[in-house]
Amino acid sequence: MVRKGGGPEAAYGLAVATSVRTPIADLGTSLGLAASGRADLSAVSFELRVGLGRAHQDAQRLSSTTWETAVSLAALRVRDFGTAARPRLPTLAVGIEAGVSYLAQQLDDGERRSSWNPFAGPSAVLELMVGRRVYLRADLSVPVYLLRIRDSGAPSTVLRPALVSSLGAGGWF
Repeated sequence: MVRKGGGPEAAYGLAVATSVRTPIADLGTSLGLAASGRADLSAVSFELRVGLGRAHQDAQRLSSTTWETAVSLAALRVRDFGTAARPRLPTLAVGIEAGVSYLAQQLDDGERRSSWNPFAGPSAVLELMVGRRVYLRADLSVPVYLLRIRDSGAPSTVLRPALVSSLGAGGWF
């Protein structure tokens, strides 16, 4: 009811989810966990997101395992399709997300590499209430990572898009 002008000035929610990210810079597909906390205001919602993922890439000469830790903030415009009489219709949030990712890579030969990588891109969240305060949620984001990579020689800075999706549940308080 916050977005419709009734009730309190803000509503707060927490969610947890499993997530998957497409490969970036030959690091492999990342599987992991995500958590978020959101503050819904009447005009805009802000969501703080944290994630932990693991990617493994087998190559002909060398394999690698990469751990990713990410934190981001999303500004979302939320649209409730339900009403007080029909609360079971979905809620859709669309906006932009920006954050930073720490990638720690271990190669089979023992070499370790790590880097901090900013990212930004569009984000969408679909929620479905399944109780008075409990909801199911699906996220889809398209972050573009600013990566520092080394391809057979000198390091270079490149932009690499990815697709991140997650499924989970949360609650409002």
